[in-house]
Amino acid sequence: MDGKKGPRVVVASAPFKGTLTSREAGGCMAQGISRAVPGADVVVVPVADGGEGTLEAALFAMKGEMRVATVDDPLGRPVRAEWGMFGGTAVVEMARASGLPLLAELERNPLAACSSGTGMLVAEAISAGAGRIVVGAGGSATVDGGSGALGALGFGFLDSSGLPVGPGGGGLGRLSLVVFPAGGPPSRGARIEVACDVTNPLLGPLGAAAVYGPQKGASVDDVRALEAGLEAFARAAEAACGIDLSSMPMAGAAGGLSGGFAAFLGAVLVPGGELLLDMLGFDRIIESADLVVTGEGRSDFQTAFGKIPARVAGRAKRMGVKCVAVVGSLGQGWEALLDMGVEKVYPAEGISAG
Repeated sequence: MDGKKGPRVVVASAPFKGTLTSREAGGCMAQGISRAVPGADVVVVPVADGGEGTLEAALFAMKGEMRVATVDDPLGRPVRAEWGMFGGTAVVEMARASGLPLLAELERNPLAACSSGTGMLVAEAISAGAGRIVVGAGGSATVDGGSGALGALGFGFLDSSGLPVGPGGGGLGRLSLVVFPAGGPPSRGARIEVACDVTNPLLGPLGAAAVYGPQKGASVDDVRALEAGLEAFARAAEAACGIDLSSMPMAGAAGGLSGGFAAFLGAVLVPGGELLLDMLGFDRIIESADLVVTGEGRSDFQTAFGKIPARVAGRAKRMGVKCVAVVGSLGQGWEALLDMGVEKVYPAEGISAG
């Protein structure tokens, strides 16, 4: 052997939803790279954008304690959900309590699905004394504006008769008034940051209902009902808090939970991918790399709205490191990745693009 060092490759893939976690997907890519380039120094870094894998990425970045609580799943059934405590920072991953993978395909119904379990996890973090709570808002089964989560934190959502509206996005169309918990918002001074996996607004053709409702099980008529519910939610939020959610960037993440938390809990909305990459010290990890490999289950126009492959590619581009992507499949609008720093895209179908 001549002792020549192989290239240094950093693999930072999003989860392949329903198939592989970020770590598993990265491991598969690393195996392929090592077979193709013997001697390559391959480093796998679990990453996330606020959706599935957020807690895993946080555990990789910081030493802390994994905790478990029994909370409601999207249909109100008990489910054991993990969350993390890292010093004074708590990390709550919405997907673990209110996520789409918790439902069978025939159970997917955003008119009924409720985010209450996520609020229960936030309550656990508050009770534990967290000074900072990072809520990974992605991978949800819900389009309820976060009303379920806020309800679990003591807020009341009432119709014009003073009766509680039903759970899920279907009940929001009757929303008239929001009642705050006795003593005000229950965050006890904790800073709440919502790590958003997309930049979509709450309402409109690029909003939570129109773009993400169908993948959560909504029909065309359901999307209209969900949009009307979110419109009522936005009106109630403006009346109660003086905050206009209708066009706020990132307010549509996780079925509008990000917008609801911003209005009623004073949460700060941040791009989840950037937040997690900062927690990881990603720039330092890739500064000496020859290649960055990212990926996800499906790349399409949604990837450009803040998904982790776009964030990873942007970091690599700024650092002057070549970046390629390995994805499960390509959908309409995938070419946006090429504008964000990805030099080539390799779909699992075996046809390279770019």
